[in-house]
Amino acid sequence: MAINTQKTFLELVTSYHANQGKFVFFVGAGLSQPLFPSWESLLKDFLEQAKEGEFPHEEDEIIDFIQNGENYLDIAEACVNAMGPSRYRDIMEKIFDKDFSESEVPESYKALMKLCPKTIITTNYDRLPEVAGRGKYRINTHKNAPEASRFFADGKSSVYKMHGDITDQSSIVLTTSDYQEIINNNSSARTLLTSMLSTKILIFVGFSLSDPHVDVILDNIKSINNGMPLSHYVLLNEDSSFKISSFERKYGVKVISYTPSDPSHPEVVEFLRALYHEVGNQREQIHNSEQVQITSPEKLISHISDAAEKIILGSGFSAFYSNSDIYLSFTTSGETKSETQKEILSIIKLMNFNSSIIQNIHVYVMAQTPPSANFDESQPILIKAETSFLNARKYAVKEISTSTIWELMSFFTPAGLSNVFQQEEKVVFPMSTGIIGEQS
Repeated sequence: MAINTQKTFLELVTSYHANQGKFVFFVGAGLSQPLFPSWESLLKDFLEQAKEGEFPHEEDEIIDFIQNGENYLDIAEACVNAMGPSRYRDIMEKIFDKDFSESEVPESYKALMKLCPKTIITTNYDRLPEVAGRGKYRINTHKNAPEASRFFADGKSSVYKMHGDITDQSSIVLTTSDYQEIINNNSSARTLLTSMLSTKILIFVGFSLSDPHVDVILDNIKSINNGMPLSHYVLLNEDSSFKISSFERKYGVKVISYTPSDPSHPEVVEFLRALYHEVGNQREQIHNSEQVQITSPEKLISHISDAAEKIILGSGFSAFYSNSDIYLSFTTSGETKSETQKEILSIIKLMNFNSSIIQNIHVYVMAQTPPSANFDESQPILIKAETSFLNARKYAVKEISTSTIWELMSFFTPAGLSNVFQQEEKVVFPMSTGIIGEQS
């Protein structure tokens, strides 16, 4: 998962796992693709239809604007005026009011539904919330904002389609004039949005910097949250640190940026799954609810060694206790950083017992190399990880998340055995985002 802003990403995951009820998802057009079109594709379809009427603008100029992500709302308004209301409604219904099965729901939307968020805000017109949510969500638009406000206040599962629903053409917000009418003249809709923005933390997914309305929405967020401690998160396909920094300063939000590995943006699905894993685990009962109490070094070594045999298969493992610390070493069978990190976490999970004789844990990861006369080349230590027993136990019994325990660990490159002057050095070992939440 090519997340470019690791620190912000881990901060969100940790906060979300601690209290998912504090968050609301704000969903853009990207989450409905490829079942429904992007804004770029939609406007190009509009343009083709508008050319059949009295379209007063140069086609090439409009195409350039669309491809550069500029003037989307003004282009939509020009096309709608040229098409006329009847043809415009026909095109919108053809595109968005189509039948589809649950199996056709995009993977990103399935991942969102798996999180079971209480409240979803969306700028999309489609019926994905109804189909993917299997009818459990109450659907509202700006036209029945007072009812939506009651659902939100009562904590009922609801989707607020702030730009309308394709099943009600009169609710559709598409053009600049449509949007100004809703924002300026619908006090109930504005009150609802203000309530959500001032009491919840929003996670924006499926948006890009060129999406229409996003500037207006974020401007409203900034004015509503001015001086308040809430800070919202925006997942963006953007790799320019300058644009990200400018965006954060302008709107007072935190950007989680990523670089898509292919046109389907699988990183969005992985992002949502990273949020789900820990939430799903919190719903499970902790295995082995019986508390094991270990009071002697002998029992400690025996317990850990027996437990390690079940997870360290075909790999050397040793345990040693001294001065209230336990030293564990194993030969990694992994070939990648992510695999090695999973092995370290598996060792930490062994600490699911009570003990007053342990203070700290030291985990040594050994390389799997053939024997050699040179001692440094025979199973050299790759890295050492340290954390307190208290933190390790919290992770083992699922009181803290994977991302949290990783932040609470320290990592070191060991001293060379053949060079007595080489000192142990502390290093940074960033966690691979693909393993977040993979507690079992």
